[in-house]
Amino acid sequence: MLANCGPRLTRVFNSGSVHVTRDGAAWQVVDEAGAVLARAGTVIFANGPAARAMAQAATLPLSAVRGQVTHIDAAGAPALPLVLCREAYITPPTDGVCSFGASYDMDADPALRQSSQDANLANIRDLLQDPGIGIGAPLRGRVGFRCVAPDRLPLVGHLPDVDAAGGLERLREVPRHPGLHALLGYASRGLIWAPLAAELLAAQLDGEPLPLEANLVDALDPARFVLRARRSRMQQKPTDGQDF
Repeated sequence: MLANCGPRLTRVFNSGSVHVTRDGAAWQVVDEAGAVLARAGTVIFANGPAARAMAQAATLPLSAVRGQVTHIDAAGAPALPLVLCREAYITPPTDGVCSFGASYDMDADPALRQSSQDANLANIRDLLQDPGIGIGAPLRGRVGFRCVAPDRLPLVGHLPDVDAAGGLERLREVPRHPGLHALLGYASRGLIWAPLAAELLAAQLDGEPLPLEANLVDALDPARFVLRARRSRMQQKPTDGQDF
């Protein structure tokens, strides 16, 4: 997919920690040594929970939820023509391996562990009503981290400038960082949500008709949390003459 972009895309990998700074009418992506890696008028944060390491996105209420996927040899799993999914999922074999999972763990351990594999196996055995699946299977798979917002909806659109936010009532009143946008918070549904979210953001950037209704666009706006925080403060603020 990257190669299909041809010369329109410059790829820079393994740059370590970076930060984004404003330089006139553009943004600069700068590495730890101070070298400028890229410069553009539009920047999209699409880096999951790591977005909070960026000063402009540090207040976004994003969390990382650990997920361990288990791999077993296809010979030890039923022959399925499609993905089976309920509380857990199992895939048809790819290169002789079936994948299933994934765990939902509230810690940052990147290593495979037996307890998560056992939980995955229990879910798959329950899903398939087959207590023999995975008996004696070695600890194999991978660990990833989902980017999750409190309302379990993605963050798509123009990033709010929290420091500039004042007395606000509507999303359109929230100040924004010029040229900074987000594609974040896909939680457990990245393969489903990512294409639609990308299309929505592309339409916003190009001034095209949006692929979603206005109320759904508002529900995905990263600035929604600014308004919610303000409303929460207003509800907690005592009125004159009352003690709380």
